[in-house]
Amino acid sequence: MVRSIFEHASVLWSPSHLSIVDKFEAIQNRAIKWILNEQFYVYSNEYYTQKLIDLDILPMAQKFIFNDLIMFYKIMNELVPVGLPSYITLRSNTRSCVNRDTLGIDSQQVCYPIKSVFGQSFFPRCISTWNHLGPCS
Repeated sequence: MVRSIFEHASVLWSPSHLSIVDKFEAIQNRAIKWILNEQFYVYSNEYYTQKLIDLDILPMAQKFIFNDLIMFYKIMNELVPVGLPSYITLRSNTRSCVNRDTLGIDSQQVCYPIKSVFGQSFFPRCISTWNHLGPCS
């Protein structure tokens, strides 16, 4: 219930500072302890990470990125009524290959911003992550 509140429209307000993400992570840490009835335990970072893995839950920082990429995928595939801004172009990537097969995007289609606008806003934030999704297999 708490996580759904934090994730609501997170692509619009996603935190860009690590200190803010850490505050969200602390709330999730308390929720994990409550779920497991371990409210009075102190989790090390490694133990907390293992609990997240056991419960199949992403850390908050990765969940924000995941939500961004899902929305970006929907925009790229015209599944939502939001278009790419004019400062973003699709180009053929000649220097390195990014595998988009799992996302249904042509492996040669990569987004690059023409100019830097609002550096931490949705599109510039997503483009960097999108372009680094992983090497071609």
